[in-house]
Amino acid sequence: MTANPQNSAVLPVPRWLSRAEKAAFRRLCEQISAAGRPLSDADVEPIADLVSLRSRIADTRRIYRYAVDALKKNPAWRSDQSLALATSRQLDAQTAKAQHMAAALGLSGGND
Repeated sequence: MTANPQNSAVLPVPRWLSRAEKAAFRRLCEQISAAGRPLSDADVEPIADLVSLRSRIADTRRIYRYAVDALKKNPAWRSDQSLALATSRQLDAQTAKAQHMAAALGLSGGND
């Protein structure tokens, strides 16, 4: 995509996003625009990537909760221990990446 010199709060929403992600994409565009940062077509991919990453973080949190709940039921189960540890590391990495991406888009702290 080429950068659109005309700034707009309404960007084309990528078709590959889920319905919930499309709504989050629009909300994020509104937040960025409300913060005074102009948007262009070049912002579509970075914003979509952040929305997609945040969706994966939510999925990873569900997996982590499942692993921890299973571990509480049987603390000696090695596969649950491994899943909980691996998922927590992945969650930390995803969260750090999302915060970095949000900062690059001009969002303080990466919160939406």
